[in-house]
Amino acid sequence: MVWIRTRQLFEDLLGASVSTGWIANAVANVSAATMPVVELIADAIRSSEVAHFDETGARVDGQLHWVHVACTDNLTHFDVYTKRGTDAMIDIGILPGFHGVAMHDGLASYCQFDAATRALRGAHHLRELAGVAELYEQPWAAQFADLLLEIKEQIEHARPAALGARQQRRFRRRYDKIVRIGRAANPTPPPTGQRGRPKLGEPGNLAKRLDEHDDAALRLMRDLRVPFDNNHAEVCPERRVVAM
Repeated sequence: MVWIRTRQLFEDLLGASVSTGWIANAVANVSAATMPVVELIADAIRSSEVAHFDETGARVDGQLHWVHVACTDNLTHFDVYTKRGTDAMIDIGILPGFHGVAMHDGLASYCQFDAATRALRGAHHLRELAGVAELYEQPWAAQFADLLLEIKEQIEHARPAALGARQQRRFRRRYDKIVRIGRAANPTPPPTGQRGRPKLGEPGNLAKRLDEHDDAALRLMRDLRVPFDNNHAEVCPERRVVAM
């Protein structure tokens, strides 16, 4: 189907009539020619100090696939895979050998790579917290969002220096207090007799993640290389070198 659409695109835009076989051969030739560069980009990201990772759904011949992104300020690597989680990340091969700071969202698969120092992005949490505050009317979510924004503001004021140890401790105490409130508002449901764990729901899962991955969520307070709302993996600036 994709070759047929590509052939139609050639006809509509260029007035050129090409066969689907010609298109397939051209794609194969270009792929072979660019693979050395793709591997160099993957190696450069793998050895970088900070990298951003994300994955998003895409349709390939009508089937759900996942576009995995790994990038730095100047380099971007895409890989389309049939799976979203750990197996795909291992096969792609960047995260297993990455030893820097990995900036990502709350997908549990990222926790499997112990060599990396993990950092959860604050902007992603703000979106989730806004949903919990509005849809579930849980005040702790709005309080937590205010805390994250205050941390962000104070970090910007402190640059180029990091936040002081006393200020970090104050933020940490507030963080822990609000998380406890969030966990208490969303206790683990009693067993239902069915297989598997009872579901916490969106508010409970968010509070649980913020509790169990507090170090990653607060990484930006201690490491100025970690951005708050500049998740490079969700965008692709024109100045980057992109590999797929």
